[in-house]
Amino acid sequence: SGAATFATDSPLFVMLKPTVIYVIVGVVMLKRGWMNRYLPPIALATVPDLGILFGYIWAALMFFSAGLNIVLALTFDTATWAAVKSVYAIASKALLFAIQYAVMKTTGIRRAKAMLAAPST
Repeated sequence: SGAATFATDSPLFVMLKPTVIYVIVGVVMLKRGWMNRYLPPIALATVPDLGILFGYIWAALMFFSAGLNIVLALTFDTATWAAVKSVYAIASKALLFAIQYAVMKTTGIRRAKAMLAAPST
């Protein structure tokens, strides 16, 4: 990748390289349940389905980021591309993490309370 950058001597090539990384990461994230190995035991007991769902949502974010990167690279100059990518790369992942955390936490608490309230057999 680095050698190709020097060989092409093209800013467009450099701007399009993250697209390949986003696609590769997105494909890896399509593996069902990949996120569940990172969840704490309480989350595995209460929201494993959400771990699977959010795994696919993370993959979708990677594919969206790849498409957005292509549009930005082909539409804007290098400085604008760099500015947008600098903000978007962190903000999109932080926002999705916050949404995922809130949804999984509130759903997990609700389900845990329901499990405790359910009569045992």
